[in-house]
Amino acid sequence: MIIILYNSIRPPQPTFACYAFAVLPFRTQFYPLCRKFSFIQPNINMSFRIPSFLIFSWTRAIGFLSILFYKAIYQSSFAILPPYSVWGGLKIYISGDGSLSILRGFHCVSSELRSFFTLQGPTTISALGGRVFIGEGVGINGSSIFSTKSVSIGARSMIAPGCIICDTDSHHIDNPELRWTKKGPSQPIVIGADVWIGARTIVLKGVSIGDGTVVGAGSIVTKSLPANVLAAGVPARVLRPLEGMPNEV
Repeated sequence: MIIILYNSIRPPQPTFACYAFAVLPFRTQFYPLCRKFSFIQPNINMSFRIPSFLIFSWTRAIGFLSILFYKAIYQSSFAILPPYSVWGGLKIYISGDGSLSILRGFHCVSSELRSFFTLQGPTTISALGGRVFIGEGVGINGSSIFSTKSVSIGARSMIAPGCIICDTDSHHIDNPELRWTKKGPSQPIVIGADVWIGARTIVLKGVSIGDGTVVGAGSIVTKSLPANVLAAGVPARVLRPLEGMPNEV
């Protein structure tokens, strides 16, 4: 069964759900079955004792279907090189001159059933006039990327759950009367290779993060960070160079 949903909030950008089961939580899909089959028993919080390989296979199938769907919808604006591993329904939005390019080895967790660290929502990549480039072997877990300019993530970098990477202010800052009518400024974001961004970190416009750097959980990155350092805080600052690594501090 194919369901096509139109989101009237973004007239230029329709959003879609290509399969019924993808838009329903796993618990919602399978809960009716437990009432018919005694071998599927929910516990108090409606989680099911189903072998992990079945859960992983299910979520990976959903991820594979979501990639096929977005490739068909966005065509040349969306490119991904195999092999890739996507668990759960990845959400992709592309409009205007936006584009999304993903190199081989992409590892994306977009379902709480696949993650051993609770996700707050699916992985969402929005290229609304911007260019998003994701290098080889990058891993993203339940995070959001929003671009109206450009976002580049280097090879083998890891984005932990709940992160937000946004290259625009979205709304005008100084004049309250213009906030709903005028867009804020945008500046490119460049994340180097082998970077690890901790859970619930926010990376703001105009930031560059050097190769190998680790950003602690809950940080807000407002200024560029050098390579091979440990950084954390609000705003993020360099705490120390990484041991045994060359650095630019």
